[in-house]
Amino acid sequence: MRCADADRQAGRKTAYPGALPVAVVQARLAEAAENSDHEFWSDDVNLLKKGSLVWTKVLGHRQLTDAYLLAIAVHNKGCLVTMDGRVFLGVVTGAKPKNLSIISDAP
Repeated sequence: MRCADADRQAGRKTAYPGALPVAVVQARLAEAAENSDHEFWSDDVNLLKKGSLVWTKVLGHRQLTDAYLLAIAVHNKGCLVTMDGRVFLGVVTGAKPKNLSIISDAP
């Protein structure tokens, strides 16, 4: 039994409430990657470059990965698709609603 499952059964709160099983995430990722609109982007964005991020809007270290992925999408004039509803457009300079798509966990 995985820790998260044991935590749920014991009634303890987990670090990621509502987290999907890994197999579900893997299946959805594979489905997205098969789409003809999917394109691989290298991770060549420098967050330390002046003007890349609005650092005063970064709330903590956990937000940096989201900001980095969104910055890569903005840099490539694309869209970050995520299941994380906490991603904040205002942290990346130039980010627009077209650069972020939040999908629900419903099948």
